[in-house]
Amino acid sequence: MGWRIRMRRSVRILPGVRVNLNKKSTSLTVGNRFVHHTIGSRGTRDTVSLPGTGISVTNYQPHKSTHYPAAVPAPGPQTARPRPTGHSCLFWIGAGVLVLTLLVVLGGLIH
Repeated sequence: MGWRIRMRRSVRILPGVRVNLNKKSTSLTVGNRFVHHTIGSRGTRDTVSLPGTGISVTNYQPHKSTHYPAAVPAPGPQTARPRPTGHSCLFWIGAGVLVLTLLVVLGGLIH
């Protein structure tokens, strides 16, 4: 395999708002280094982190594909909707744990 060249650039357009550019896509990030939401051409990503620790939680949701339309259900009884997965719930639990940890750490530093 050969060497791959990566190009990535992040431009701050307003406080808390960045445009991220790379070779294949562009995205918009809103938030700060603790909590931010990114909307890109492939999907959306929510991230909660404790800066300087390497600890973070990320929830990624790809956009729904328009290349392969869903099959039309046959007429008859109402089809059941799929149950949501626990990924979103786990994200918010992890985010809450990180925020509480951050508050404890900052509270210890302030007093």
